[in-house]
Amino acid sequence: NIAPNQDATLTARYLGKRGPMADGEYRYLGENFSGIDQIQYINHDEASGQDNRYFLKLQHAQKFGNGWSGSFDFQKVSDNNYLTDVATMIQVTSVVNLPQRANINYSGDVWKFNAITEKYQTLTNSTNSPYQRMPQLSLSARKDYDSYITDINSQWTYFDRDSKFNFLGNDKVTGSRFVATPSITIPITQIYGYIKPKLSANIRSYNLNNLDSTTTLKSQDMVTPIMSVDSGMYFDRSINLLNQNYTNTLEPRLFYVYIPYKDQTKLPLFDTGLSDLNMQTLFAENQFNGQDRLNDANQLTAALTSKLIDKNGKERISGIIAQRFYFDDRRTFLDSSFTSTDSVRSKSDLFAGATARFTNNLNLDGMWQYDPSKNKVLRNTISSRYNPEPGKIINVSYRMIDNIIDSSQSLKEFNIAGQWPLGNRYYSIGRLNYDLRTSQTIEAVVGLEYDGGCWVARTLFDRISLPTSPAANYTFFVQLELNGLGNIGTDPNKLNTFLYRNVPGVRTVNQIPDVNRQANFN
Repeated sequence: NIAPNQDATLTARYLGKRGPMADGEYRYLGENFSGIDQIQYINHDEASGQDNRYFLKLQHAQKFGNGWSGSFDFQKVSDNNYLTDVATMIQVTSVVNLPQRANINYSGDVWKFNAITEKYQTLTNSTNSPYQRMPQLSLSARKDYDSYITDINSQWTYFDRDSKFNFLGNDKVTGSRFVATPSITIPITQIYGYIKPKLSANIRSYNLNNLDSTTTLKSQDMVTPIMSVDSGMYFDRSINLLNQNYTNTLEPRLFYVYIPYKDQTKLPLFDTGLSDLNMQTLFAENQFNGQDRLNDANQLTAALTSKLIDKNGKERISGIIAQRFYFDDRRTFLDSSFTSTDSVRSKSDLFAGATARFTNNLNLDGMWQYDPSKNKVLRNTISSRYNPEPGKIINVSYRMIDNIIDSSQSLKEFNIAGQWPLGNRYYSIGRLNYDLRTSQTIEAVVGLEYDGGCWVARTLFDRISLPTSPAANYTFFVQLELNGLGNIGTDPNKLNTFLYRNVPGVRTVNQIPDVNRQANFN
């Protein structure tokens, strides 16, 4: 406890296979700034034989006033395998790019500005490492008038490449890209519906270096017009269901987009990929993320939503179904070698979702993607949560992805997680994430908490299957917490992050209201 707004934590860890590790963290907080600095260090790794292994993270955020702010995030490890060898969380063990960035932001009523410089430490020898943005300048403005809305987004970026990553023996294309998208929207809104015509233009300009066989022009410019119309209506009626009065709504929506075809095969791919088609991207003008590709489009998305709302205004049941209809074949792809049979389809897969809140304690959610041409469900996510009171929660979910093109990307997982009192002041915490395709456990967590009134003891065991190693990682957490004073053992912030990730909605014993805790004392 250095000061009321500063603290430092020094932790000595012992890894069964690797030996001792030193872990230090410094945190500070001011009225207009905050930051966290962390370093982990292993003098000698007994398992790998490596010396001086480390992880460094420096993060700072600052408010300068008058709408200006800034931050930096610098992360670095000693070697490519450090995180998979040492980390105890799946979202960390699977990281392959560590950010090293700094940015300055301005946010006003109309104008917004951002300047960022960004590179990565890439923990792989793959040639597809991210480009460095050295720098990127973004300027946007939005102004609402009485009968229309004007909007402009612009961005200039210089893309560079780490010299250790080569592509077919040569550096990939580098250079600058300028993009601007001015638009005007004329919304017409009534209580029974809306229609929002929008006209915009996509303007791109490139100045390139290190040209390859697919990118032959050093300077390239392109202007593409975009027209879209978003519209919807609201209908409702009163119904009686199981002796309860409800409001039943019906909300149709139509979203039309027209973008003429432009040949973009000679443009590089700095930061662009194909977005996954889902319930959100069905209503996007551009199916590509990033700024290097703009799809051609002559298409209409139709959706229908229905809701059941009780007399207190709570949404008890809702459902949505949506599909996109294509009037022309698609001709724009990520590159000239990429083609897809989907480009000639007259309509997309069918997407549906449903949510049910039968009581205040039980929630059910589901999402589906169905391919009518193959009479096959391609994606399916079903989840439920039972949470009758704080300290009692059970989450169950099933997730399936059937990737027809690449079966290795298919997925079929079952997950159950929860927290429940056992009596005599004990609480159980657990999670099982199981891969049904390979019949393997992805992650298993078992924990126990004891409520001593003014103190809490907790222990957790975690087993993680690593994506980069056939062997699993095992972690054992132990912590003794003196309420209002401090703790002995695992860092509470790291432990809480671990708990919330594995059991969404979980509460540690200290966070459970006394009225609920008392019932578990006997």
